[in-house]
Amino acid sequence: MFRCLAITEFHTEMCSGIRNPVSQITLSRAQLATALWSVNTSIPRRYEAYLLAKSVVHCFASLTSLQIVHSVNHGRIVKRGHSHSQPASIMRIKTQAPDPSRGTGKRILCDGDSLTAGLLGNWCAKFEPYAKRLGQLLNTRVDHVGLSGWDTQQMVDALDSPSSEDVKRVRWEPAGLRLALQRAKDDNDPYDVVIIMAGTNNLTTMPTSNNVANLVKLHTCAADFGAKVISVAVPRHRELLSEPDRSMLDFKRRWEEVNQQLEAAVKAEQEQGVDVVFVDVHSRALARAGPDASVLFSSDGLHFSASGSRAFADTLCDMGRSLALWQ
Repeated sequence: MFRCLAITEFHTEMCSGIRNPVSQITLSRAQLATALWSVNTSIPRRYEAYLLAKSVVHCFASLTSLQIVHSVNHGRIVKRGHSHSQPASIMRIKTQAPDPSRGTGKRILCDGDSLTAGLLGNWCAKFEPYAKRLGQLLNTRVDHVGLSGWDTQQMVDALDSPSSEDVKRVRWEPAGLRLALQRAKDDNDPYDVVIIMAGTNNLTTMPTSNNVANLVKLHTCAADFGAKVISVAVPRHRELLSEPDRSMLDFKRRWEEVNQQLEAAVKAEQEQGVDVVFVDVHSRALARAGPDASVLFSSDGLHFSASGSRAFADTLCDMGRSLALWQ
């Protein structure tokens, strides 16, 4: 009852933002989300409150005619009108002739969910993908597919999907990892390295063993095309920077569990001859930031901030160089 009352109050009181075509009440999604988070932090089970706020904002997003401005340096964006039957933007992986004179000469693909897309928080439609910064650091081509809101099962089910729309109404072409790798191979421009980071969206809703098994399937898919696979640990939540309260204990347990099992699974893959390595990039990036680590998160505590995305890329670049992953 308390949560519903809070949502109703913010629904009617927020102003000067996006117009809800059903109720004709204007509201700001950013303001609404911030207010929901502030109220819900006093509710004992804070992570459940966060999920509630997230679902409410997604609900409002689906009712609005907001267009996504997807500013990235990879792929071509096709702007759409306000029709709800069409996505707001399309991300296509472009084919280019390989240029051995550029940097490492490697072609890299980053595959994952909203953390790979570079979503700067659940309450917005702004993106700062780490792939952009990584490409600049390595002076090479780095593409990315970041399916916001998708879990690992969806990613496995869509391995051959030519086109899929995520929860932020961004349509990725191709969306499936296997199809992207196959098209690159057919164009004589195969990916040399595939970076896979996923598992956050089903961290608490899917058995950890299933989550890890799906990630291994993605590893296998990339390795089958001769790519070096970098398996990135599931990133932390901001609440885990210090000793979490009771509402986050299950989340912390599942986060630790999935990364422990993922690291063990990667070791098993290595023993079978798979060219894959496990790296915990986010923990290293947070350690580098020290007492300022919280600024690497967006306001929702889950996604990277713009500086967090750049720090993630910087750390990944350095770890990759020390492990000779870019050679």
